[in-house]
This record gives sequence, structure tokens and C-alpha cells, in this order.
Amino acid sequence: MQRGVYAAAAGMAASEQWLDVIANNLANASTTGFKREALLFNEGLLRLMREDSGEGRSVGELGSGTTLQAGKMVWSVGAAITTGNPLEVAVRNERGVFAVQAPQGVLYTRSGSFTLDVNRQLVTQDGFPVLDVNGEPIQLPANAPARITEQGAVLSGETQIARLAMFQGEAARAGNGYLTLGNPEAIDPNLMVGAVEASNVNAVEEMVSMIRLHRAFEMAQKSATGQDEATTRLVQSIDSRG
Repeated sequence: MQRGVYAAAAGMAASEQWLDVIANNLANASTTGFKREALLFNEGLLRLMREDSGEGRSVGELGSGTTLQAGKMVWSVGAAITTGNPLEVAVRNERGVFAVQAPQGVLYTRSGSFTLDVNRQLVTQDGFPVLDVNGEPIQLPANAPARITEQGAVLSGETQIARLAMFQGEAARAGNGYLTLGNPEAIDPNLMVGAVEASNVNAVEEMVSMIRLHRAFEMAQKSATGQDEATTRLVQSIDSRG
């Protein structure tokens, strides 16, 4: 394959990967506590070009298109949306996450949109029990109003019933806004009470990036098509002379 066609194809593949990430970011622009995804790219097969069949002085570098290096979660803190609910909290720690008990095991979330179920157990909006520092669900008595403090204490009236567990670590997405953590490390909560953290996705910036990527894809596609047509004409010209 021609180097130019390969580079154009690599550019189209990179654009498609990035568009998938942007589409997921936009789909979660209103998801509480969602952290947007970003991609990092490298120049693929970078070569040093030299004069005199590779024996002379350097004349620059020649690449053969972009390749995906890695994806990363952008942990910037989203805006706090005031709700006034004493059981809802926005996380101020940049990488802090709550632990919850999901059917498949312990998962983690940035969303502090908590409520009480019919048994007065503190749960997420999906009904997953929120865990305390001992890894246990938090059960609240029925004789007093419940609230959460800025330090993560869960109170019934003025009596502390439990303390929210908060962790940081190597996060990976587990679907539906939940995360898994590698090497979780317990940290002290730093919360805003009566508020939830909005997604840190900027919908306008993501839309602008999407438009740019569509244009880049079209340019790479035209480049590949043009180079292929030029090669075809060259081969036909050579054949006609033979």
C-alpha cells in the first residue's frame, strides 16, 4: 500500500475513534457526576529521512499517520447544581468516588444523588446501597430526619449513624455512570451538601470538535481517493507504453 494512502486511512480511523468518544460524551452531558473522555494520539511509524540513500545528513521526519495511544478520563470537577436535598451531595475532591454495592460487586460513582429506599437504606438512584467506611450498607432509623454533612457523616437527627466511604484510584468505566477502581485508596470526603455535581462535558466544545472531525475525515477520504486514482492513471500510462 502507498504510504500516502496508509496515512490517510490512519487519519480516517483516528477520526472515527474520536467521534465515538465525542458521541458518548454528548450522550452523558446531563449525567450527574459524569467525567468526559479524551483520546491521546501518536504519530505512527515515524521515520528519520536522510540524504544519499539514508547515509547522508538528516532532512526531516516522515510519518505514516496517527495511531491511538490511550484514552483518559478528564477529572475536572463539574459545576454544582443546588437541589436543597440533605441526602444529595456534590463531590469537591477531584478524583473522589463513592462505593456502592451493585449486583456484580462493589462499584464506584461520582454521583451523590442519594435517597432512602422503603427500608430507609441509603441508596443510589438505581437502588444500589451506598457503603460506609466499613464496607457496609447504611441503614437509618425512622425516628428522625436524615442528612449528610460536608465531611461525609450520615446523621439521623444529630446522631451519627455512619460515615460515607470515599476512594480514589485507577478508574475504568463499568457502564451506566459507574466505575471500577484499580488499587483503591481511601480518602476523606469533601462534599457540598444539598447539591449534585453536573457532568464536566461542555456540549458546545464537543459539537465544535465533532464538526472539525467530520471535515478532517472528509479531507482524508478525498486524499486517499485522489492518490488511488493517480496511481491507477500511472499504471495505465505505463501499460499503454509497453
